[in-house]
Amino acid sequence: MIVGEFYPGGGYFTRMLSDVVGPTGHVYGIENDRWKGAVEANQALVANGKWKNVSMDVQPFGTVKFPRPLDIAWVTQNYHDLKIAKYGTVDTLAFNRAVYAALKPGGIFFILDHQGAPGLTDAEIEKLHRINRDQVVKEVTSAGFKLAEEGDFLRRPADDHTKPIFDDAIRGHTDQYALKFIKPR
Repeated sequence: MIVGEFYPGGGYFTRMLSDVVGPTGHVYGIENDRWKGAVEANQALVANGKWKNVSMDVQPFGTVKFPRPLDIAWVTQNYHDLKIAKYGTVDTLAFNRAVYAALKPGGIFFILDHQGAPGLTDAEIEKLHRINRDQVVKEVTSAGFKLAEEGDFLRRPADDHTKPIFDDAIRGHTDQYALKFIKPR
């Protein structure tokens, strides 16, 4: 399998993806060029030499550029960041269409993020680091994807969606959704 991972942030999920795709697969990470700490952490991961099937690239935020067609495009806890202009201005429809084009027919676009209240403005998304699941579904399906499955393994209904994800009362215990979209064959 060929995986494109957006914003690895040092490679927490990259390590797992590397193990899953094995020596014949590859994980291509793209990091936001404005996130210097994440860029350095990704470079250290690759320099370690343990994950030989991992490559990291640094691009302007929202760039979708992989050397090979993907089986899976992966973004965890960062889709909401596409709405935060200080990280780079991103047209999310263009981003989702580019992800669609980067995937093989039948490919998967996996998004995991922090649940936000309906109707959040971009300023509220920036403050809370959350985005409503229904907004993500609407945006991604408008690019041609079909919602295939949804995981509720990280749902936490007691989470107060009005608090930023970094609030000590909820940090590490936020209500999250996992969405699996498919590019039709």
